Amino acid sequence: MDATEATVRQFCKFVFDIRADFHAGIGPRAPIPLIETEARRVSAIITPTISKRSWYGLWHVLKELTAECNGDPVVAALLYLANQCTTAGDALNSGEDEADVRRRLDACVRDVAKRMV
Repeated sequence: MDATEATVRQFCKFVFDIRADFHAGIGPRAPIPLIETEARRVSAIITPTISKRSWYGLWHVLKELTAECNGDPVVAALLYLANQCTTAGDALNSGEDEADVRRRLDACVRDVAKRMV
């Protein structure tokens, strides 16, 4: 696993931790701003290492979300991934097979990390 993928996986862990705390009633009342702030922090780490081709590729794939993220496609990709983490958590809570959910989310994480090279 390369450094970018490790950073992306740490971001996913952050999202899952914030979500778990929120649902347990011990976390912040508004977790979304914290996740957005973390996405911007992680973007500041990843963006200097990303190629221009990948940066524009992310922008092209996530045009609308990038526009909502002040033109930062790395933040957009991370927020897309946060949404996938939330969807995976909901799938687990509804009784879907953990191995299947994990496989789908892992494929998504690897894809996003690969696009940030």
